[in-house]
Amino acid sequence: MKHLITSFILFVALAANSASPYINKVYDYLPGMGQFVNVLPKYEDGDTQETMNQKVEDAIANNNGGMITLGGWGGYVIFGFDHMVENIPDEYDFIVLGNAFEGNSEPGIVMVSLDENENGVPDDEWYELAGSEYGSKSTYFNVDSTYKREADTIRNKFHTQPYYPQWITEDKYTLKGNRLPKNGHLNESKVWILNPFQYGYADNYPNNDERAKLKIDWAVNAKGQSVKLKGIHFVKVYNGEDQMCGDIGETSTEITGATDLHFRTDIEVIYSSIKQNKYYRNGQLVIERNGREYNLLGQEVK
Repeated sequence: MKHLITSFILFVALAANSASPYINKVYDYLPGMGQFVNVLPKYEDGDTQETMNQKVEDAIANNNGGMITLGGWGGYVIFGFDHMVENIPDEYDFIVLGNAFEGNSEPGIVMVSLDENENGVPDDEWYELAGSEYGSKSTYFNVDSTYKREADTIRNKFHTQPYYPQWITEDKYTLKGNRLPKNGHLNESKVWILNPFQYGYADNYPNNDERAKLKIDWAVNAKGQSVKLKGIHFVKVYNGEDQMCGDIGETSTEITGATDLHFRTDIEVIYSSIKQNKYYRNGQLVIERNGREYNLLGQEVK
């Protein structure tokens, strides 16, 4: 019994540091041409796709507090959690953090994926979170846009660096996705105002606003059919706006991180399991997490 208690305490100590509510890995990053590209994050001579992915990860993963741009329409980032974010019906499940504020919403379309083949990489089917504009007549589906290095000639006075991603060796690349209705207009003072959509997008409302949170229940497949996912491991966000707004330039989604809204530390999970008598299976103590059970060594119990 003494050995069992010691093992249990050791497992708790190790488990407390094994998971996080924040994204921990960036898998890919490709912005559309834009005024903050090569700046957020900063491109340096010799950078490759791999080093830029790492710079993005260093900025926004693990609650590091940095910020990246997705550039023009279609620019995207793909990142993941170190665990499955549970889909709890009728509750908000996670939030993608941005830098939206009143009058400055730059909505990004959010897609999610479950690691169904359990290989730890985002190569399973993707599902879009159908936000408030998904059924709008002004939303266009299956759009593509090609960015060319030779077109990188017009820059505003505030940002004079190249707008074409300098680590891309090809002279052009094509991005695909859906295009949201334009959300910008000039007010009476000739100031550009970017209005938020009702729900369902990244960088749409301030991070402390309830309407910035997202539900996995909003997921739809490529045919627009609602799907029921038990949870997600990976998230893709791409800029859904294709508009220029005078001196403030193109509308460009910015990302600062993402958080699982249901996350509890392993100690909290263990405590809850014990309270609910969910700790004894087939003669051994087990811990229940995300619908799976683990022994005191952290090994999954089949």
